[in-house]
Amino acid sequence: MPDRSKQDIHLWLSTLIDTHADEVHRHIVRLTGFGPHTEDLLQDTLLVCVNKKSEFEAVDNQRAWMFKVATFTCQNFIRKRQKMQQREIGVDYLEDFGRRITGNQDIQAAHVMTVLKQMDDADREILVLHDVEGFTHQEIADMTDSKVGTLKSRLSRARRKFRQRFVEQYPDTPIKELFG
Repeated sequence: MPDRSKQDIHLWLSTLIDTHADEVHRHIVRLTGFGPHTEDLLQDTLLVCVNKKSEFEAVDNQRAWMFKVATFTCQNFIRKRQKMQQREIGVDYLEDFGRRITGNQDIQAAHVMTVLKQMDDADREILVLHDVEGFTHQEIADMTDSKVGTLKSRLSRARRKFRQRFVEQYPDTPIKELFG
């Protein structure tokens, strides 16, 4: 006769997957890009939920809790990936990002990448999540477990630091005063 607790966990996990897996997977793809790693990150997120089942069941908003776990899982993955190899971002992506933040249509991707690589991880993350990926202040606050006001301040500082470094390194390249 099968162990009853294993059956209960299996049923609970099946319900969790049916309820949240698709939207958590989309969230993971938005944070890390599409690829085979996304399934692994989803499984890692689900594993945390299983290992912390009592904590998961005790929270009022289980969906938000699961997104928070997925966000932290993705952040760890990104840090590991960046340490293992320099993230290769396409030239078109960097040039588009550069055009949006500088207002200069002739921006060089290498200039943008140089400045982004020099920024602190936290500043780069907030800048890219908001100004490139298009997440709202509230979404990013939820992902990073921050308050919206704190997040807005961090974003403002990150933009200011980017502009300052960009102008220092590329003084002949005009730059917009505000980001889009």
